[in-house]
Amino acid sequence: MNLQDVSLFRGILDRLPVAIYCKSPSENFCYVYWNEPALKFWNLTLDQVRGKTDYDFFPKEQADFFRAKDLEVLERKEKMVINEEPMTTPMGHFVIRTTKIPLTVQTAKGPTEYILGLSEDITHQKEIEKQLEMEHLVAVHHSKMALLGELAGSVAHELSTPLNVTILLAESILS
Repeated sequence: MNLQDVSLFRGILDRLPVAIYCKSPSENFCYVYWNEPALKFWNLTLDQVRGKTDYDFFPKEQADFFRAKDLEVLERKEKMVINEEPMTTPMGHFVIRTTKIPLTVQTAKGPTEYILGLSEDITHQKEIEKQLEMEHLVAVHHSKMALLGELAGSVAHELSTPLNVTILLAESILS
């Protein structure tokens, strides 16, 4: 791959609307690449990221989870989708969907394994889903109340008819 191809490839990756990163399992899962959206998401530069691991950016429990998923991807040799992950960055709290892909690249030293990650911010989507769920619950409640009102009207009608007959009979007997 020549320098122009590399520049084109990086330009494409930097304009995608997802955070893309690459880790090297042979180097303790150190990051070797983040695209521009990933760097902006974290407010970092590539120099600040390269050579770091999840343990440099996340609490141990969360980094352990990420490492376990990385190992699972390598073991299965197939992509993995993590549909919903809470994420805290210097830019705030988010919900992301992550796809992890095992990647083998042929180098001068032979095949080298990497973990390619794509993370999409789905915070807004999850907020909309939550709002729709609340609106659905309110609509169901209103529907139940309307049915209860109809039932009450029917019961009142069913009770008033025999009462009216009874009143008419009582009036005719008294007169």
